[in-house]
Amino acid sequence: MEKYPLVSIVIPTRDQKKENIERLLRSLIAQDYPNFEILIVGSPNDTTWQHIPSEFAFESDWETFSDPTSYSPSAVSVQIRRGAQISIVEVGLSKNHVGRDTQPKRNAGCRLAAGDYFLMTDGKIQHKTNWISQGLQILAEENAQALGGIMISTEEHASHFLALYADFGPIRRNPNFGLGRKRINKQNSHRFSTYPITSTWMMTREAYELMGGFDERFLVSYEDFGSAVGYIEKGGEFVVTNEWRVYHKHRADWRAFFLEWQRSGAGAGDLYHYFPKNGFAKKRFRSVLYLFIAMFLGLSLLFLLVLSGHPELIEAGVSFGLLAATGAGLANVRYAGGRRVAVFFPTLAIILTIIFSVSFARQYLLKDGARRLLQTIWQFTWSLILRVQT
Repeated sequence: MEKYPLVSIVIPTRDQKKENIERLLRSLIAQDYPNFEILIVGSPNDTTWQHIPSEFAFESDWETFSDPTSYSPSAVSVQIRRGAQISIVEVGLSKNHVGRDTQPKRNAGCRLAAGDYFLMTDGKIQHKTNWISQGLQILAEENAQALGGIMISTEEHASHFLALYADFGPIRRNPNFGLGRKRINKQNSHRFSTYPITSTWMMTREAYELMGGFDERFLVSYEDFGSAVGYIEKGGEFVVTNEWRVYHKHRADWRAFFLEWQRSGAGAGDLYHYFPKNGFAKKRFRSVLYLFIAMFLGLSLLFLLVLSGHPELIEAGVSFGLLAATGAGLANVRYAGGRRVAVFFPTLAIILTIIFSVSFARQYLLKDGARRLLQTIWQFTWSLILRVQT
């Protein structure tokens, strides 16, 4: 084995912001490992290319391939522009392709790469200078073919409520493997509540071939979980550890946060649909299902309370539901330190505002006629349900 085998870092992107791509590339170029290449894989005419620092010159014009599906089953065009250490790849997809395009980009990047090892990351990541060398060292010490690490928030978002909730919420998207190094395989997959993600993922070329490439069926979310499960179901094994970590610019606005939750729910359904016998897929699907049932029952209760004619019950119901949700979040970040709990005070203020608003609307804005109309609609709907049952 070579002392420094070539490592190929594959980064799918789409119109990445200048600050993100510059921070990413500078953290990679600063690596203490001497032999690696970077493939940034975007869409045709991707604006990301405009933000690559000028010192990273490209040595060739675009090279177009006549057989794009050999690089990704979903691709209709693939072209590459090579540089000394950084190459950019454009992957065109069919107009009928709807949803995420990261998996076709990862596959095209890996199949154009020359490395013995493939490293996955994304455009919002910062890396420690020993990220590559530490990953290779762990693989060698464990005699393993695939490695998964963890992703934590960058320092600038470390005390942000949404970033904390992404790390420690009821259904964690970001992995936490606990103390020590562990192995995930087909026999023990049911013991794990999370799997490796592609923000910090390393595997040998042989492991990638065993996996059959990244699973392109996941178009909403969980594409990394789906690929990891597929690899394990085919007899592969991951070493996972919190030692190997990267820093991610987490979602820090409410729109992006709720969008991620929506995608995660759909992704959990896809994961169970494609791998119904996998222990992790079952566990994740049950977690999402239970949360959905709890939310549905909570909303149903709130609706019934609105129709009940007892505003004090509305306040109690809303208070109980929202405070329980906040309590769950507080419990999940309890070890982050008391000083960080302060980020939850704005949330409590929002809760109190909602409680007041619902109470005010119920008592002063919802007139008797509107209330009777709602009750009539409810009674009619309930009578239809009873009629269908009989």
